[in-house]
Amino acid sequence: MKRASASGQSEGHALDTLACISLYITIFAIPGEVLVPLVKDVSAVKLVGGALVVVALLRFLSIPRIRKPSVIHALLVAFIAWSGLSYFWSVDPEATIVRTATYVQLLFVVWMVWELAPGQERIVQFIQAFVLGTIPSSAMTVYNALIGRTAQDLYQSTHGGSGPAGARYAAGEFNANDLGLMLAISIPMSVYLIGQNKSSRLRVLYGIQIALAVVSVLLTGSRSAAFAMVPALLCLGKLFWGGQSRAWILALLILALSAGGILLLPPEIWTRFLSAGSEISEGTLTHRTTIWSLAAETFSDAPFAGVGSGAFPQMSNIAFGRLLVAHNTYLSILVELGVIGVLIVASLFATMFYSALRLPPAEKWMWLGVLGVWMIGVAAGNWEYQKTTWMIFGLVAAHEGAGREVWQLMSQAPKPRGPLGAGMNAYAGHAAIKWREGKSW
Repeated sequence: MKRASASGQSEGHALDTLACISLYITIFAIPGEVLVPLVKDVSAVKLVGGALVVVALLRFLSIPRIRKPSVIHALLVAFIAWSGLSYFWSVDPEATIVRTATYVQLLFVVWMVWELAPGQERIVQFIQAFVLGTIPSSAMTVYNALIGRTAQDLYQSTHGGSGPAGARYAAGEFNANDLGLMLAISIPMSVYLIGQNKSSRLRVLYGIQIALAVVSVLLTGSRSAAFAMVPALLCLGKLFWGGQSRAWILALLILALSAGGILLLPPEIWTRFLSAGSEISEGTLTHRTTIWSLAAETFSDAPFAGVGSGAFPQMSNIAFGRLLVAHNTYLSILVELGVIGVLIVASLFATMFYSALRLPPAEKWMWLGVLGVWMIGVAAGNWEYQKTTWMIFGLVAAHEGAGREVWQLMSQAPKPRGPLGAGMNAYAGHAAIKWREGKSW
């Protein structure tokens, strides 16, 4: 019996490790998904994700226990449920089915992060996977700028139509705005990883990643991503505030590399950034305001329940003869899922901000930075169904869960009978074990 039990534990541990590797590769592939050739019209992320599903099922059969979900998970389930219910009044039922199915798939990844990352060590590894995954995309963007291959050239070579006008750059088939926002999101994560690693080589690697990300965001010519990058750059101040000479040196290296890369920016991109004020006050923000006007009219017709998840493009097709998204995540949710959908999402973000504020300083400022970047950047794009968005949901929930369990462990620890110092050491010892060598505690 003991041998059978030991064999089962060994098998469960092996499957758990294999599931972690699969999830690590999945997260790593998200920022460079379009750079990998499709296999029979299936992306690399979906291929790895399919393997993750199989391994996850085997892991569950070997380790038949499930962690108690958090409030964040409950709100995500409520959001998906409301998305599914909107099928019954949707103006485009097929699109609603597709969108809801996408949400369910993304929720699976969120849940796997929750199951596989109960403590600090694995959470940091998954954050590392995303950050490292951005390096090929940002490096390719810089390379395209060096050889003068614009995003429009890439789009024309692939689709034959016209892409983003002007001297804007991207990697592969990435939408320049989406690429810029994704890279901006990675900056607070890299700053956090610099503080979590003792290895000088890794710290320098993360510093190079930050410089590449900053330059690439500007090369995309995305005004929304550039604005969203402001909270991310504020996180860089942590390297100076740390007071350590090595941190200062690394911060100066990042600034030097970024400044050198900014010299690559063509005059057209500077003109595009500088015209943002007049475009907001007098222009159409690349026809976005026209779409937003239609969204506002559509909302007034169905304010409480919306027109159905994923159904706004059908409304734009009726009005303009083209299937267009709302180009604003908040407006998209408001129009498609109504006031009820917005209340669910508002509750979700209120919970995530509250959870971030309860974390130790390093984790707190990282997630406040990431959420701040996301909330600014998505005002000019549809990110409610992006993989990066749901990855953030999963990692915030995981960090909140790890921190909550530490506090519970500390509160349940036996009361110290000896001197205060001994008691504090006992509490700190329990917390350190649970947090798995997290420096912030």
